Amino acid sequence: MRLRLILETPDGEIEDVLDAPVSVYPQKVKLIFPLKIPCIILQGYVNNGGHSNWSSQFAFDAFGLTPTYAIMTAPEYTNTSMAGWDQDIIAPAGGVVTYARNDVPDNPTAGLVEPELFRNLPEPVWAGAGNCVVIDHMTGEFSMLCHLKHGSVVVKQGDSVEQGQVIGKLGNSGNSFGPHLHYHVQAAPLIFAGDALPVQFDNIEEKILSRGTYVTPEN
Repeated sequence: MRLRLILETPDGEIEDVLDAPVSVYPQKVKLIFPLKIPCIILQGYVNNGGHSNWSSQFAFDAFGLTPTYAIMTAPEYTNTSMAGWDQDIIAPAGGVVTYARNDVPDNPTAGLVEPELFRNLPEPVWAGAGNCVVIDHMTGEFSMLCHLKHGSVVVKQGDSVEQGQVIGKLGNSGNSFGPHLHYHVQAAPLIFAGDALPVQFDNIEEKILSRGTYVTPEN
């Protein structure tokens, strides 16, 4: 939404324009958080200093935590020492899988993206999202879940899924600096090619998932 402000002063008019994202949206599908474990949001919405891609303006990156809210289980920063590594990713609502891939290797070193691992794969631009699943909720809303663990995706295009069904494991594939889940809802099935839609979940208290927010899903 574009707001134009014109202020008349004795010295003439002062005009300014503000582009404000619309964050009030009557979400049609009832969603649950796509991880069952406690999490922390380490990158949030575009107006929270987070994702700026057209389709990802309401996206978040969730990092898993232990039951005592630690982000790591060992002092070394590796894939396997991250609390979220290999945790179940679940379908946030029922629908039909419109896209799934399982061929993108995980970055072997946490904290370091290795583009050569996905640059030469089929559909290399989309491979930057890592192993991912897109679910059509039949409401004009599509869930996109990215950076899943290599070889862990257990659904394919055309499959019907139910809310809460395991679709893969949390990983570190594609353009990812560490094991986490990127999630957003958009208004089209093509990856990163639909209007971004705000999102809320029925099984968490937090309604705005800004950077630094702790999330504890009710299972």
